[in-house]
This record gives sequence, C-alpha cells and structure tokens, in this order.
Amino acid sequence: MFRTLYGRLMAVFLAVLLMAMGGLSFLLYQRIRDDKIDARLDELTMQARDVAFLAGQRSVFGSAQTDRYLLWKSQEIMEDFGASLLIVDRYRNVIPISDTQQEDDELTLAAALTLLNEVLQGREIRAPLVSATTGNPIFIVGVPYIQDGLVLGAVFIHTNEQSIETSYREILAETLRAVLMAMSIGAFLILLASSYMTRPLRQMAVAAERFSHGDFKQRVEVTGQDEVGRLAESFNSMADDLERLEQTRRDFVANVSHELRSPLTSMQGFINGILDGTVPEGEREHYLNIVLDETRRLNKLITTLLDLSHIENGKTPLSKTRFDINEMICRVLVRQESVLTERSIDVQMDFEHETCYVNADADRIEQVLVNLLDNAIKYGGEHGCITLKTKTASDGVHISVSDTGPGIPEADLPFVFERFYKVDKAHTTGKGTGLGLAIVKSIIEQHGHSIRAFSTQGEGARFEFTLDRG
Repeated sequence: MFRTLYGRLMAVFLAVLLMAMGGLSFLLYQRIRDDKIDARLDELTMQARDVAFLAGQRSVFGSAQTDRYLLWKSQEIMEDFGASLLIVDRYRNVIPISDTQQEDDELTLAAALTLLNEVLQGREIRAPLVSATTGNPIFIVGVPYIQDGLVLGAVFIHTNEQSIETSYREILAETLRAVLMAMSIGAFLILLASSYMTRPLRQMAVAAERFSHGDFKQRVEVTGQDEVGRLAESFNSMADDLERLEQTRRDFVANVSHELRSPLTSMQGFINGILDGTVPEGEREHYLNIVLDETRRLNKLITTLLDLSHIENGKTPLSKTRFDINEMICRVLVRQESVLTERSIDVQMDFEHETCYVNADADRIEQVLVNLLDNAIKYGGEHGCITLKTKTASDGVHISVSDTGPGIPEADLPFVFERFYKVDKAHTTGKGTGLGLAIVKSIIEQHGHSIRAFSTQGEGARFEFTLDRG
C-alpha cells in the first residue's frame, strides 16, 4: 500500500484525521469532565448550605427533630450524590450524625483538616484533593455555618471521582460514537479524494507505459487548475509534441528513403547499362556525368544531416566577428544572380543604413542567408519579388527575407522550423529534405536569438531574425 502515491496519501490523511479526532475527543472528554465536576460541586455546595443552616440551628437551640433531619439529609446526599457529610465545630470536634458514618467521617476529616481554617474564616471553598488512604482523587466542598454573625463550625461534603464519572459516562459514550462515525465518514471521503487527486497520475503512468511502446495517442483527463491539473496539461502537451515528432520522424524516414532510393536506383541502372554494353560507347560520358550529379546530391544530403547534428549538439563553436550584414546580403545575391534572372524574380533591398555592422559568426550567418534566399526563390515563384531588409533596434539588428509567393498555410506555420518538416509533403515536388529552416533556426538560437515566420496565404511569407549589433 505504501509503495504507491495513492497509498501514502491515504496513510497521511488517515493519520492526520486520527490525530485530529483523537485530539478533539480528548478535549471534549476534558471539557465534559470539567463541566460535570463543576456542576456536581455546585450541587454539593447547595446541599452543604442547607446542612449549614440546620447545623447552626442545632448548635443554638438543639433539637431531636433537627438531628433527625440532619440524618435524613446525610442519607439523601449519600444516595443522590454518592457523597459523605461531615460537620465540624470551631474547636475541630466532629459533630456526630450517626454511628454508621464514623469511618467516612474520619476519611472526610483527614481531607478537610487542611481546609478547615479557611472555612472557619467564613469562606466557602471547593477543592480537588487526594485521599490519604486510597490515593484516589476526591472533591470536597466546605461551607461555614454561622449564627448571629459568628462562625460556629464548618460543613464538608466530599465525593470521589468515580461517583461523578457515572454522571457523564453516557454522554462520553455518545460523544465517542459520534467521533467514530465522523472518522468513518472522513475516511470514506479521504478515500474518494485521494482516488480523485491521484487519478491523473495513474493515467500518466499508463500513458507513459504506452509511450514506451510507441503509442502516443493516450491523453490524460485534466480535472482542475491545481498543480496536478497543470501537470496533466503539460503531459498532454508533451504527448502532442511526441506524437507530432514521431509523425515527423516517420515522414523524414519516408522522405530520406525516397531521396536515397531515387538516385541509387538511377545510378544502378546507368552503371548496369554501361557494364552490359546497353549504353553505347559514345554516350557513356553523358551517363557517367548523371551518375556524378546524383552522387553529389547524395553527398549534399548527408552533409546537411551531419551539419545539423553538429550544430544542435554544440560541436560547431561560433567564431564571432564584426562585419557588415548589408555587404554580405549583396554578396549572397550576386551568387544567386543567374537563378534570379532565369526565374524573372525582382529583388529589393531595404536597408535602413548603407552599412549595418553585426557581431556574429560570418560563415554561419551567410549559411542562414543562403538558405532563406533559396527558400524564397523556391517558393516565391517566377516573376515574383524578394525583399531583403535590415534595420537597427534596441535589441539588435533585425534582418528579414520576404517573398510574394503563395505563402505558408496557417496549419503549417508553427512547424516550419522543425527538423524534416516540409510544407509540400509530396515526394516528387522537389529535392529538399526539410532541413534548411531547421539549420537556420539552430544557428540563430546558437547566437542567442530567435527567428520567426510570418505569412498570409496568397500574399507570401516573411522570415525575420535578430543579431547583436557590432
């Protein structure tokens, strides 16, 4: 039971409930006991006052009828309260009421002597004492009997704790039954609450087990906005990411398999034709050049994969220098001039200043610009327009590359920087592997900044990133 969070929560809650109910029961017991003792002592004090009045009359007038009434009163006190009566004059002499009470008189006198002086001064007292003979707690009240303003003696009534216990035992039993019922209800509610609170955690455990077997469809029910609820939301978000990454990985495997298989199949066919004589002698050089182009394409694919891996693993440290980003943009455009001319693409350069210096790794930033420009040429379409813009801001230099192509679908926009993701997922639409923008993102993040994509479908796309000012 204690090996699970559910079991530990149950144990902790039950322990807290047990301690709380135990403490409450103890406090209730003490309160009921004290209240009953006070009530009993009040009753005994009233009885002692009645006896004191009779004792005062007897000491002055003397009367057999008064003696009989005192005897009856003594018996009534014994029967109704389980208490003993003792009358002492101011000379510390016990006034006998009956011969049968001698033993009780001695017991009461032993306890009362310590309080006699205070009562003879005219004060009523009540006090808990310990019996000298039994060692058990006793409670005693003392009332002076007075005649014409003169204290003639004292009346003591004492009772033991057991006789008071009987008066509150039934109430205590009812209280304990109520406490036990409350504990039972509390334990049941704790059982439900613990199960409710740990249900998302149990679901996460089941989902994690399924994740380990490649099933990323499982989700966790979000039951609130507390810590467990937020954890469930984060878990579901992680599951969404894992499912998407798994799908991306599968797409990548399919894409790369296609990219590798197509040139390999082509090369195999050409080489077999050359070896078996199917390709005429005069055409062999042409087909060997095709094979060479395919090997270069394969080499580029593998180099791109390794490059991305090195950047993401931090194996390619930055070598930052101060350089003019505007001059680098112009240099990259010159290298792409033939492609731009061939596709009738217009280029506009919107530079805030003629020169704009940044502090970055020049080789890596040039790679970023080449990838973004290639992307704009590829998707911008013929007779389009590409705009390259630089401007300074408080957080650095902002560089953007935009085109007037069809734009990026809104559903694809959040994922364009993910590894192996391609907006056009058909195998035959191009030779890209979906790694270019992933490399761009990794390089910019390595510089401590971010790159963002903006697009309105049908109006083109814009990629913007920031670099430190030089």
